[in-house]
Amino acid sequence: LISHLGYDLLFQDVDIVWFQHPLKDYFAKPDHWSQKYDAIFQDDGAHSVRYAPYSANSGFYFVRSNRRTRSFLNTLLGQSAIV
Repeated sequence: LISHLGYDLLFQDVDIVWFQHPLKDYFAKPDHWSQKYDAIFQDDGAHSVRYAPYSANSGFYFVRSNRRTRSFLNTLLGQSAIV
């Protein structure tokens, strides 16, 4: 995985178009709300009971490379058969 190499990961679907840097504030402002989080996922919007209480969408996400996120991604990968 990219995070094990020490890189932050930004993933997006091919149908997303950026008109400016998507994470400019995320990197530039140390007091930005997003600095509190190691991962940011697009909200699915559906909020169906099937996926409750989670509604993350894999169409866009950003994951910082650190010990917690590497553990999260390893767990997710290891449990992918049941997800």
